[in-house]
Amino acid sequence: MYRIFLAMILGTLLLIGGDAKSLLGEWSTQRSFQAGDEQHIEREDLRFNPDTFRLMLTVTIEKGKLLVKDLKIRASGLWKLQGETLVLVIEQISFAGVDQTRGINKSSFETLVRDLRGRYLDDPIRILHLRSLDTGTLTLETAEREIKEYKRSGGSQ
Repeated sequence: MYRIFLAMILGTLLLIGGDAKSLLGEWSTQRSFQAGDEQHIEREDLRFNPDTFRLMLTVTIEKGKLLVKDLKIRASGLWKLQGETLVLVIEQISFAGVDQTRGINKSSFETLVRDLRGRYLDDPIRILHLRSLDTGTLTLETAEREIKEYKRSGGSQ
C-alpha cells in the first residue's frame, strides 16, 4: 500500500517551474543550539542525484561531562521538484556510527539513536518549500516553518 501511495505522489509531480538540474550535487548546512543545559551541533549533508537523494545527519551533543560526538544517521530515497515544492520520500534509514562517546550509558545512547532515526521514520514524506536557489545557496522552508539554508559543498553534476 505504501509503495502504491508513493508511486501516486511521485507519478503526479512534473518538473514545472523549478530547475531540478540546479539542485543536483552536494549541499550542507549546520546549526548550533542550546536545549536546557545541552549544547547541540547538527550538520546535514544532502546529495541530490537525478532521481534519488542521500542525507547524512551528524550530531554532537555535550552536557557537562557527557559527550556524544559525530553520531551519524544516514537516509536515502526519491525526490521530485514541482515549481517551488520539493518532495523528499525517505525509503531507507540507518545508524551509520559514532566517533566518540563519554559519560553516556548504553540505554541512553540507544534512546538518542532511536529519537534521531524517528525524525525521519515518523515523517518519511517531506514536502518543502523552495524559497531560493542559486549556484551556491539552497534555502528550504519546512512544514514547521523552519528555514534551512544549505551551501553547495561539492561540485554540481
